[in-house]
Amino acid sequence: MSQESMFAAIEKVMAERVGKTGGYTVPDKVLDVLSVSPEPMSSREIKLVLMRLKQAHSQTTISTAVGGLIDLGKIEFVGKAQRTVRQTVHTVGVYRAVTKDA
Repeated sequence: MSQESMFAAIEKVMAERVGKTGGYTVPDKVLDVLSVSPEPMSSREIKLVLMRLKQAHSQTTISTAVGGLIDLGKIEFVGKAQRTVRQTVHTVGVYRAVTKDA
């Protein structure tokens, strides 16, 4: 899945949810991003996706939502990964949506 098609797919999922609910919370948005993404993502990457889709939120808000979704069993921690940000390598936790058939 190309990055452009991933953004299009996430936007479609988000538009469907907004149409159904009216109110749309940060945890819902985080869950949508993770459920559509083909790869596990860090909370920073989720924030960057939401910013690109003009659904911007602070890193603290995203991290709180990630913690809450883990507690609810909606997403899972899948390990650590190395990400390079401005020539600095960071080790970050990555998460993915828990699929219903798992």
